Amino acid sequence: MWENSMPIDEIKEIRVKSNVYLGVGAIKKISDIAKELKAMGINNVVIVTGRGSYKKTGAWDYVERALNENGIQYELYDKVTPNPTVQQVDEAVQLGKRIGAKAVIGIGGGSPIDAAKSVAILLEYPDKNATDLYQYQFTPSKAVPIVAINLTHGTGTEANRFAVVSILEK
Repeated sequence: MWENSMPIDEIKEIRVKSNVYLGVGAIKKISDIAKELKAMGINNVVIVTGRGSYKKTGAWDYVERALNENGIQYELYDKVTPNPTVQQVDEAVQLGKRIGAKAVIGIGGGSPIDAAKSVAILLEYPDKNATDLYQYQFTPSKAVPIVAINLTHGTGTEANRFAVVSILEK
């Protein structure tokens, strides 16, 4: 059994700066979150998502309304595919840079949220790109704020700092 191969007495620590809202209707918290972003001086965000689930689930209706009610401008990048690529991340970063995005909203399952995390990092490192990040050319220590709206369950990506993005050439 696993107890024989793992040091079960070893103590690990996980530190996070995340708030997680869960339960039926949790999407309604986006209104409060948008107010918090606005209070932080964040007037522009880039939204990273897949091709359709953000609309089919109704999440987009809540997000768009909350942003509009709080006067937050946004650009929508809705081209993330399963197993996102560095090219997709770089495209989303360019959209964010164009409007001066100071935060990222990721809507979807693991792939859109992983891409959104990468965008949040790269907005803080304007001289870097996703290939640099995923080839370990630098070690990021900061990112713009990210709001992760998970439409699936299982990966837990909405509550951790890890992401998977592919470099297709490799």
